[in-house]
Amino acid sequence: MINKDELNLIVPQQRRRQEKVVVVMGATGTGKSRLSVDLATVGAKYLTRKCTYRKQEISRRGRLPIIAGGSNSFVEALTVGDRRFRSRYECCFLWVDVSALALHSFVSERVDRMVAGGLVEEAAEFFNPSGDYSRGIRRTIGVPELHEFFKNGPFVDGEAAGADHLLEAAIDEIKENTCKLTHCQLGKIWRLMEKLDGRRMHRLDATGVFLNSGGEAVEAWEKMVVGPSTRILARFLVSEDEEEDAHSSPVSTDQAYMLT
Repeated sequence: MINKDELNLIVPQQRRRQEKVVVVMGATGTGKSRLSVDLATVGAKYLTRKCTYRKQEISRRGRLPIIAGGSNSFVEALTVGDRRFRSRYECCFLWVDVSALALHSFVSERVDRMVAGGLVEEAAEFFNPSGDYSRGIRRTIGVPELHEFFKNGPFVDGEAAGADHLLEAAIDEIKENTCKLTHCQLGKIWRLMEKLDGRRMHRLDATGVFLNSGGEAVEAWEKMVVGPSTRILARFLVSEDEEEDAHSSPVSTDQAYMLT
């Protein structure tokens, strides 16, 4: 949450018909949670430095709500399906997007890091001998894929090689299912965009971040994602007219297959 006391912005009272809300979206692994944290912390200082407005007013409670993470279906249910929410709040949609090739490579590497960090040991706690992974946390990617390993791994011909083969197959399936999840999430974002009734969704292309590493990746994140986001947010807070940014763009459904 951004404290309005930290922002040096003017929001003319006569133009504020609704309270403001920021919605950060993106597929798994694109950095939407990271952006949300940046907006809630360093974003306020950035806005203060970049803007010259003398007064500030974000919402009646003095804070700017940021909705991020979770299911895109829930975001749609709230911002489109909840008429009370729509009547009360004006949303600024920020979409962190990454090319499929770069994102899938990152997801694969992240699964490897999770395995090294204890994913298999954690998933073992939810092993269900009956194979029922239809409820609760057992549905989570990373649990059902390891079923055959947990069930048979230690006993395959009495050899570790057999267990290793099952574990490798499970890890590959986790990676594949995670990539499928990102594709499904993108589809939900496009469907949401079709239902926004003219409300803009700003696409922030973070592909360059994933093509770099170390300090260059950090610099690319600031230039391609954080900087444009805070400028979009500043305009959103002071005006009903959201101008375009050099590193972001509102998109139309005609561009769906071009961008993904």
